[in-house]
Amino acid sequence: MWNARELVEQAGDDPVKRGKAFAELGQLVACVSEDSMRTFYVERITKEFKLKKVIKDILIDEMNRELELTGQMDDDGADSPLLPAHVDPEEFQKYGFYEENNKYMFVGKSGVMEGSNFVIKPLFHIYSKSDNKRLVEIINTYGYKKIVDVASKNCTSLDLFQSTVYAEGNYILFCNGFQFKKILSKISNEFPVCVELKTLGWQREGFYAFANGIYDGEKFAEVDELGMTEFKGVRYFAPAFSQIYKDVREDDDEYENDRAFIFLKPELDWVHWCDLMIRVYGDNGKMAIAFLIASLFRDLIYDKYKIFPHLFLFGQPQTGKSQLGWSIQNMFLNNTPPFNLNHGTNVGFFRRLARFRNATMWFDEYNNQIKPERLQSLKSAYDGVGHEKGKMTKDARTEITKVNCSCIISGQYLPTCDDNALFTRSILLEFYEKQYTEKELEDYNKLKAFEQNGLSGILLEVLQYRNEFYKKYPLTFETVFQELKGILGQRGIRLNDRLLRNFSTMLAALKIIDDKMDCRIDYKAFHSLCVEMCIKQTEQVSLGDSLATFWNMLNYLIDKADIAEKFDFKIESHNMERWPKNITDRNSRAVTYNEILDRKFVGQEVLRPTEKGLIRCLYLRLGKIHPLYLEAHRKQYGVNGVDLTSIMHYLSNHKAYVGFIKSTRFENTTSSAYVFDYDVLNIDLERTVVSGFSGAEKDPF
Repeated sequence: MWNARELVEQAGDDPVKRGKAFAELGQLVACVSEDSMRTFYVERITKEFKLKKVIKDILIDEMNRELELTGQMDDDGADSPLLPAHVDPEEFQKYGFYEENNKYMFVGKSGVMEGSNFVIKPLFHIYSKSDNKRLVEIINTYGYKKIVDVASKNCTSLDLFQSTVYAEGNYILFCNGFQFKKILSKISNEFPVCVELKTLGWQREGFYAFANGIYDGEKFAEVDELGMTEFKGVRYFAPAFSQIYKDVREDDDEYENDRAFIFLKPELDWVHWCDLMIRVYGDNGKMAIAFLIASLFRDLIYDKYKIFPHLFLFGQPQTGKSQLGWSIQNMFLNNTPPFNLNHGTNVGFFRRLARFRNATMWFDEYNNQIKPERLQSLKSAYDGVGHEKGKMTKDARTEITKVNCSCIISGQYLPTCDDNALFTRSILLEFYEKQYTEKELEDYNKLKAFEQNGLSGILLEVLQYRNEFYKKYPLTFETVFQELKGILGQRGIRLNDRLLRNFSTMLAALKIIDDKMDCRIDYKAFHSLCVEMCIKQTEQVSLGDSLATFWNMLNYLIDKADIAEKFDFKIESHNMERWPKNITDRNSRAVTYNEILDRKFVGQEVLRPTEKGLIRCLYLRLGKIHPLYLEAHRKQYGVNGVDLTSIMHYLSNHKAYVGFIKSTRFENTTSSAYVFDYDVLNIDLERTVVSGFSGAEKDPF
């Protein structure tokens, strides 16, 4: 110990000198004849100098190397009478141990000694940058077998490996670290490499992975007892159905959700399933079929357009929306409940989005009071933007939980919050109470019975056309989009590009697959259905947006007599001769009468002035009205309305917007005002003027 102190003191804080000092100490410890005394000195040196693990390993490795060189440990024993007859001398000389009665045996100067009470049979090396591990079978001297997955980093440490295998039963190592590395050196070359399927569903290698097997476009191949399957010479590991986890309790099963994502041979085919869906759910069933088809090829659609619409199921309780949710999700996750948007954790939420590629996930109990971050995540899922978080490293690396699936959202409330952001990202299916006939109930019960037994095998009928879908989708989408845009334009509908793309996605997906297999849907009729649904949803979005709320609040303030005509707003009719010369656009250019009259032509429909040659203009004192609007909005909705800058932007981009006038006469003052084509606004602000109302003395705007 005196010598140890001298060596360490001379080395100081220089890491190179300290390494050499402890290597020399290891050689000195090796000179101690008794094993117990050597162990004692190692522990004492470690404790006195507070050695980190890496320095302690240097000391021990140098000690073991010196023992081997001096013949005190692991004598090769090639010619030793202690070496059993069944042991290959060359094999023993190469590795320094042999196996006997499911034990590792080492031969040293003092004779034969046991290195363990079990042996290790290498099975697979599951390669991964983040979760690298080895599958091994361990068999002890009593014949008990266990298949264990061991993190690769734990294989190189005697203590960590011992902890891992001992957790599985009576599996104990008696050897030292140097001897353990001898064992590791032998078995490491015997691990075939495989890849774990961490994301189920479509794989970039060209197959669709279920938890219990893979579909390669022609046939389904089931996993073996270890959870292994093979595709084009590469082995893949699906842990959910591996023998390793067969005895895991339900409350300790990390692959519980995966066990529902399985291939099950169905009792009916695609055509009969589509027929049942339409008989049970009507037009909503047709859209569900189209959504399912698009979801199976979501990656192709997203890679091209960077969006994928949600399917929103809306209606009162007991109207059938949840049953449709079950019917779609049961095609992928057999009898798995939906994710509750109000109670589920963020980790669970993002894992649902990421775990299954080209599948559907169902999120239930939507309302407009869900957590803002949850709403933002649903919006982002439309654009394929997942959850990003920083790694616990010194650099700027991050980890992203991707969005790999399509989303079904259900609830009793329309998603109108945040200026209809989620509404425009969804295809809305509405459900109403109705009385069902005996035949409809019979069809419903038949469909649910099939779902209980599993329907995922039907998906293979659609997946076989992936190549055709890939080739045809871009052109088909563009054709459908332009058709839909033209029809809505001819009808004078204010186009919403996002809604157009949502419905075009469904139309294009159905058109391609319907050419290959019978979906029990007449495409022309489905096209007309999409047109009507798009028009209706466009109107609902328009009625529910912030600007519509602003005009509703304006009506409310008029009814309360907080504002009044001629004081805070006025409506005047102008012809060409009496057109105000000081109304300007955003570029301070004078707006002409003919320019506003031309705007009344929308497609083929003409919005006529109330009287020939007259344009009714609404003059609005926004600076006076906006604070009252904010107060009324806060009282009614519990949150602030839209700020002045934003509402000015919305108003100035509305199709009814005429321009801005710096000075115009009201009943009690001269003020600036925003000017609108009153007839295009399609609102009613005209009332009888309240007696005694004096209005504001000065326009703060």
